[in-house]
Amino acid sequence: MTENLRYFLVKKGATVEISKEDPTSQVTNSAIKPEVNIFTPEKSSELSRETIRELLSQQQGELLIDGYIYEKDLGNVIDPDFTTGIIIKIYSIDGTMVGECIIGSFYSTSDFEVNQIYASLIADKIAQNYLSYSEKWLGFFKK
Repeated sequence: MTENLRYFLVKKGATVEISKEDPTSQVTNSAIKPEVNIFTPEKSSELSRETIRELLSQQQGELLIDGYIYEKDLGNVIDPDFTTGIIIKIYSIDGTMVGECIIGSFYSTSDFEVNQIYASLIADKIAQNYLSYSEKWLGFFKK
């Protein structure tokens, strides 16, 4: 999904840098993993404002796109039932969340064509709301 999203954002005129390391590793200590207990909440994997500002300043970026994909196979061979959830969060240079995109579907992201469709939808939303070129062309398309 990451590379497809990058492809469609670059196609729309954005400059995209993919983080070399998982930003959430800076938030949680992966060396010490307590036993999983359903009654105690896990530490949040949300990025702190400081982490977002640091990542954006290192890359000289304006927006940070973070998110995750949830996939669950609920069915069986005779009656397949699959669900996918994609959650994207967009943060500004000061570390505040400025947007969120949620997609729910019954198709897996492991299918390349479906993955491209999801990435294209997300890139379109990001371009419409955050890329400056969309403002230049919006008036033209409304005529």
